[in-house]
Amino acid sequence: MDMASTMLPDVCVTPKGGTPRVSILIAAYNAAGKVSGSVNSVLAQSIKDVEVIVVDDCSSDATSDVVNQLQLSDPRVHLVRRIANGGPGAARNTGLAVARGEWVAVVDADDSMDPRRLEVLLDAAEQHDLDLVADNIWLVDDHSGNRFDVMFPPSHLPVPRLISAEEFVRNNRPTSVKRKYGLLKPVFRRSFLETHGIRYMEDGFLGEDFLLYLDCLIRGARFMLLPEAHYFYQVSRGSLSHTRSLEQAATFIRQCDALLSRPDVQGSPGLARALRERSEELRRDFVYLQFVTAFKRRQFSNLVKVVSANPHLVPYIGAQALRVIRLRLRQFAATVRARSGAATGHPKLPGHHR
Repeated sequence: MDMASTMLPDVCVTPKGGTPRVSILIAAYNAAGKVSGSVNSVLAQSIKDVEVIVVDDCSSDATSDVVNQLQLSDPRVHLVRRIANGGPGAARNTGLAVARGEWVAVVDADDSMDPRRLEVLLDAAEQHDLDLVADNIWLVDDHSGNRFDVMFPPSHLPVPRLISAEEFVRNNRPTSVKRKYGLLKPVFRRSFLETHGIRYMEDGFLGEDFLLYLDCLIRGARFMLLPEAHYFYQVSRGSLSHTRSLEQAATFIRQCDALLSRPDVQGSPGLARALRERSEELRRDFVYLQFVTAFKRRQFSNLVKVVSANPHLVPYIGAQALRVIRLRLRQFAATVRARSGAATGHPKLPGHHR
């Protein structure tokens, strides 16, 4: 697709040329203070044959102005403006529509990459004939810029591993905050996405990565996860990935039920079983969120109704509440260590932007 001559119905594309090896998609919404760090980490990659497609998802700040300046200094940067806010899935689909690289990578607007990340991932992809390949992830305190943990410790990921659809579902538990395969940032073979017509779901602001990765696996993609970490993921207490509302929980349930209705899922007993277990956990989590919502709003009559309607889930609700309290305490301790610069001896990331 010729970006210079393409006008999508909901975007205005700033044209640039070139036929890159990798297209990097950055969906940006009100990211004027962050997006330059993400873009610069891509431009600093050891693989130079790249294009950076920044999709401004109808920001109300100076995001487009910042990216305009970046593309003036480097022709590999392309700005795509949406005229309506659609969320991460819609923004990434907009980027995919104009991407021309052999491979496609996604980077969040407040995240960054080690300079050799794409080189390492593509070497593995070509060596093992992969359709998707991802690396481990460094967790970075978004205030101090200090790395304080990896998403998957060596005990969980000692060596590279091929991921099946069933394993992917089982390693993406709804109530898990940190160690989810759905939080990975793989590099995709673009021809695989095009051949199967795979795109991000656009009906919500959570879960679009999980659904796209799983769709790839269901359709036969070879997906490898590497133990070394080259992606730097900003962690914030207010992060969208770490919060759930009742509406979002209900969306997850509908998504899971839709997956279970697919013939290609029904024909895979192990995957179907994993998704049924996920559906059951999502429903338990929905009840827990009803309880928490009523408690926060001091709606004590609703508390009684939730417990009365689900007496078998009282132990689950109690266990979840205790888990969250312990998690918050650990996060607070980790944040204190990171902000004091004494996390694990890892320095502040170069080029960190606030």
